[in-house]
Amino acid sequence: MTVQRGEKGRWTKGSSGNPSGARKMTDEEKAQRDEAMRILRAATKDAAKALVQIVRSKTTPERVKLQAANVILERVMGKPKETIEADVRATMTAEDMSVIRNVAERLKQKGGEDGGAAEDI
Repeated sequence: MTVQRGEKGRWTKGSSGNPSGARKMTDEEKAQRDEAMRILRAATKDAAKALVQIVRSKTTPERVKLQAANVILERVMGKPKETIEADVRATMTAEDMSVIRNVAERLKQKGGEDGGAAEDI
């Protein structure tokens, strides 16, 4: 299969840069992964207790306590959502408005196949 890209360098429909896909895990690799997950799951309670001990310890440095507390909170409550504020202002030129009017006029001439959006422009 030949790798094909469109005019803008993107993959054409049905084409891929990795046509075979990701390498499949062998049965041995799957068994090793499953064993590692079993061991880690068994240690979960101990890890949680260790984090709580770090937070409660009188000898632990404050920055370490804070890191442990953050780990606990993120695991229990989830990571906080990030909020992004943006002030985006688009300026339209007379040429932009002319293009919009032309598109709207063509849509009207086609009989409003867009479900009536042309009237909103």
